[in-house]
Amino acid sequence: MKNWFSRTLGAVLEDNDNAHTITLKNLEKQALSPQKCLTILAAIKRGEEKMTETQDEISQLRRGLGLQVEKVNGTSGSDSAKKERQERSKSIREVGKPSPRRYELGTEAFFEEPGDEETNKTEELLNK
Repeated sequence: MKNWFSRTLGAVLEDNDNAHTITLKNLEKQALSPQKCLTILAAIKRGEEKMTETQDEISQLRRGLGLQVEKVNGTSGSDSAKKERQERSKSIREVGKPSPRRYELGTEAFFEEPGDEETNKTEELLNK
């Protein structure tokens, strides 16, 4: 597409230096033949096939790097890794759920932190 547009732009500017637009007619004149398009499509498909990763290749790479090899379904084969994942998922709190150690705003416990002089000053100002 980019090359097609570039060819068309070059041809339009070559014909008329003051041209401000590219028309559909200009694009049609510069279009590649169906045979050339099929050749390009075949080259794209061959390139995509070469770039396709197989599960075996991924496993070989992970083994070579010393990483744990995972099964096709994405789960690990070892029990210790499964347990570790379960423990991590249990330790994650729900987003937005307050921690039980926090104080609610506006309560006296919020203002009465031991050794915190600024909160005591804030409490005095709010009570005035």
